[in-house]
Amino acid sequence: MSHIAKYQTKIVLPWHSSAALRERDPAWQMLREAVELAAEELDGRVVPYIVDYYNTATDCDFGIVTPEFRRGVGIQVQPGTGEVRFLYDDYGGYKLQALKICERIQQNYAALALSRALKELNYEVELTEERDENGARRLVLRGVS
Repeated sequence: MSHIAKYQTKIVLPWHSSAALRERDPAWQMLREAVELAAEELDGRVVPYIVDYYNTATDCDFGIVTPEFRRGVGIQVQPGTGEVRFLYDDYGGYKLQALKICERIQQNYAALALSRALKELNYEVELTEERDENGARRLVLRGVS
């Protein structure tokens, strides 16, 4: 049976009731950039909604649809709290594809946040992507003063 699952992250953004203020907020911009990078890396595209097994749409702040997971993973920022949640319908054995997208967004967001923090402290930042023996992706950030 199809249903939209919610996956809570540790990412919390400042909440602004105004969409215009959200668009200008650096944390929101960083989340948008993390989503766009993930879409590019996974050969997908950014969308404003996701669908479930029955093709019913659910609106979200950001969403990614990939060739591997056409229903998509949505990102909703909770009003008032700023808590970031991922939404997806994994019915039919798509949980791994959905989690791959979620993890990629979180990795990108963490790398962007750390990189910007190091730059603010006047470090030169070098980012490299490595793969372990199982093919798992690892981002390595180096800050040189």
